[in-house]
Amino acid sequence: MEETLAQKVLLKDNFGELKRVAGIASAYFDDKVVSGTIAEEHEQVVEQAYSVRDVVFPNLHSFKAFTEGPSMVDAINKLNAKPDLLFVKGNGIMHPVSAGIACYVGVLTDIPTIGIAEKTLVGEYKLPSHERIGKPVISKEKQIGWIVKVGKENLFISPGHKISVETCLEMALSYVKTKKFPEPLALAQEYTEKTKILVEKRAQRA
Repeated sequence: MEETLAQKVLLKDNFGELKRVAGIASAYFDDKVVSGTIAEEHEQVVEQAYSVRDVVFPNLHSFKAFTEGPSMVDAINKLNAKPDLLFVKGNGIMHPVSAGIACYVGVLTDIPTIGIAEKTLVGEYKLPSHERIGKPVISKEKQIGWIVKVGKENLFISPGHKISVETCLEMALSYVKTKKFPEPLALAQEYTEKTKILVEKRAQRA
């Protein structure tokens, strides 16, 4: 499955004007996964949506595409308008078979995606010493993304679909404001955590 997905990934810039930019993240409770998305236009939140699904795949880091991906796709499909760019919490091609969750979501929704993660399972790199100066992450003599220091923490940034390795770093950093993640993703993560709590409380009362 992952190899088939990897073959469909486009690592070239294929997007126009970025009017609507969104972020999406997931959270778990019991045997459920909750995915929430926030869409912004001109740095203002214009829409939000979420999805809840049963976890039907092992919750392992390398299989996030199949544990969280369907729920993320459901949430994106609930938006009234498709985003022009989507930041996904998780890796893109920075993955053992170049098919992380940002690839899955990008291919299935046909949206340009960038993976933003706090760790990677693959690649060699040097730790950045200065903020916002990316260092290449290399796997099998090929660059698969970047490690970049934001504040006191390091982030791993990689293309998911319809965007190049070169562009994904610049694009991600341009949306980092006061938080460590690009703003639409930071908002989506906060929204997802709040939604998870509400959904969990409803489930307990049922």
